[in-house]
Amino acid sequence: MKIVYLTSNSRQGGAQKHLRDMFRALVELGHDLYLIAPEGWLVEELGATPDHLFVLELHWGTTSRVAEILEQIQPDIVHTFLLRGGVNGCLAWKRSQYGRLYVTVNNPVIYEGIKHLNRFLYPCFYRWLARSGAVFLAKSEQLRDEVRRVVGNQVPTLAIKNGVDFALFDRYRKYPDLRAQWHIPHEALVIASVGALEMRKGHCYLLEVVARLAAEHPNIYCCLVGSGSEEANLRVQNERLGIGDQVRLLGSRHDINAVLANADVFALPSLHEGLPNALLEAMAMGLPCVASEVGGVRELLAEPGMGSVVPPGSAEALYQELGRYLADSALRRATGERAYSKVKDEYDQSAVLAQLLSIYRQYSPGGDRE
Repeated sequence: MKIVYLTSNSRQGGAQKHLRDMFRALVELGHDLYLIAPEGWLVEELGATPDHLFVLELHWGTTSRVAEILEQIQPDIVHTFLLRGGVNGCLAWKRSQYGRLYVTVNNPVIYEGIKHLNRFLYPCFYRWLARSGAVFLAKSEQLRDEVRRVVGNQVPTLAIKNGVDFALFDRYRKYPDLRAQWHIPHEALVIASVGALEMRKGHCYLLEVVARLAAEHPNIYCCLVGSGSEEANLRVQNERLGIGDQVRLLGSRHDINAVLANADVFALPSLHEGLPNALLEAMAMGLPCVASEVGGVRELLAEPGMGSVVPPGSAEALYQELGRYLADSALRRATGERAYSKVKDEYDQSAVLAQLLSIYRQYSPGGDRE
């Protein structure tokens, strides 16, 4: 199959990591993959195939150029990521009319903190995409149901999982001792959190919890992986709470597996999510996880003893659950084992890839061509 992926954002994040992994896996299977995306982490990651990369900002002014690229490639499938990528990709696709249009929905249509105008505009955009015959691929069952409520049953709207590459997130491998680099004692207990440093990720609540835990147990540390617009505010909050020595802001990193291997507990205090890659990866590394009940989190931590789900924005609930795991090493081990078993059984990347190919072939005329 000839497949074109389009995204309006190449910064490092869950959506971009999933796109990268699917791109590479489909290339290995012999499919013809192309990417249209702005400059950034994703383009750098896929730089080994420069003749299949088109580095381009997706906005109204580049629609004609994107349409020209689609006409040149003549793909079987045009697959967009993120809403702006979906809208601009669809405009170009309507001009070329090559292939079936797929739209991956990573985040809720309406979420906490959304601007009032966008509460009206975003559902309109999704309904417009539906009128173009798009196939919607939502990152959780809850998100699928929300999209269906917006667009109705006029087009296929399916839930599709993110996958974990267990060759990369191998909990049994030996990893570098990063605690020494971070100047964290080996006997300390480390909370890890991975995600863009943006308001929607709720790190401010986690820092409140770290301050309370550190006051009770001086050997508690927290490592935040990611970058974003809230970094300066989080540093100010660290100083105000007096936990500058307990918190490590590690920035964006390529060794997330090693970071998780050096942690004891994982926290995801997000205010909204689709199906968080960071949570999947932490579970794959055998960590007990405490996560906000947003998006597909409940699907991952559904069974008792799999991890803890807390109300979004509740520092008190986050404090109670993190404290429970930090106080009990046997509980940490047992919970981490169950979490690992779940993602190993249900979210292995090869199974997710097979599901994606099955959807492509079912809904795309000519999509069964290799």
